[in-house]
Amino acid sequence: CLRSDVLSGRPVPKGAVVVINMDTIHKTPEYWPGNDVNAFRPDRFGVAETTSPQTGLGEGVDQWSFLPFINGPRNCLGQHFSLLEARVVTALLVQRYDFTPAPGQDATPHPYKIPITPITGMRCVLKRRQ
Repeated sequence: CLRSDVLSGRPVPKGAVVVINMDTIHKTPEYWPGNDVNAFRPDRFGVAETTSPQTGLGEGVDQWSFLPFINGPRNCLGQHFSLLEARVVTALLVQRYDFTPAPGQDATPHPYKIPITPITGMRCVLKRRQ
């Protein structure tokens, strides 16, 4: 710290090193609706009608509750590599498989997301190309 301060009611002296435990932030129940931090719920990320276009997080989720790459000038060095890797994997999947919407999918476009995406996401059936 550059100067003495108080964080969450605790004094932090000048010169102290403050460490943020990302796993604790990602698993703090009061930051996540439903207090079910260990449940697999993809609806929390970018597929619900109430998803924020800025953060990709669902309604009631604070933008600082999920920081896979952290924010600011000292963000993750591997961020750009992992995003590039995701593009490569997507390209390989598109080359090797035909994607068709699964039966019963609703393709109603999201009212404000760019690029245009279905409100509830889109489950697909993959068929290997010959």
